[in-house]
Amino acid sequence: LYLKGGQGSVAYIDLFGEVNPETNVPYELEDLQSRGWLVNEANLTFYIDKDKMTGAGMAEPQRIYLFDATNNKVLADYNLDGSVVTDLKRNKFTFSGIIKLDENDKGVYYKIRITEHINRLLNSDNEDLRKNIRLGLSVTEDINVSSNAFLKTPFNIGSESVKFLPFSSVMNPLGTVLYGMGSSVPQDKKLKLEIFFTKPN
Repeated sequence: LYLKGGQGSVAYIDLFGEVNPETNVPYELEDLQSRGWLVNEANLTFYIDKDKMTGAGMAEPQRIYLFDATNNKVLADYNLDGSVVTDLKRNKFTFSGIIKLDENDKGVYYKIRITEHINRLLNSDNEDLRKNIRLGLSVTEDINVSSNAFLKTPFNIGSESVKFLPFSSVMNPLGTVLYGMGSSVPQDKKLKLEIFFTKPN
């Protein structure tokens, strides 16, 4: 996954794999929805491809931002996180996306909490909230800015037209390279969705 601010790149993610053509819902999501799990916590972890980020003194973005790319809006977890700190750019530290550094101050991974998003997908009584959406991922200069910038030249992903990008990504000139889910990606570096749950009695 290549992310670049300014005039650069945004990544798009479809969770849960192959779609059931009869219901238009991924098979894996249908299975999870049938289990009635109480979701305690859910996180997406993106590992940085250090081999592609080895430039001397290469600056890394301090934060990435996950959003609802289907509806061009923030995720529920973003709205529900009211955490604040002195450094305003590190607000919403529960939702996070803040870079995790190693002992040499090099980036290791970014983790983003999507507990409410997954809980609504699995357990909401509102059918609209149970529909799978495409997620967008970008670098961000300021997590407090959630508005979108209109693209002068829209582009297509499959049959969908992309007309907006997060304004905060346009403000940040830095870029990073993250591991995805390809067969060549080391198992311990693959994009990871973790769901912690309680089974019903």
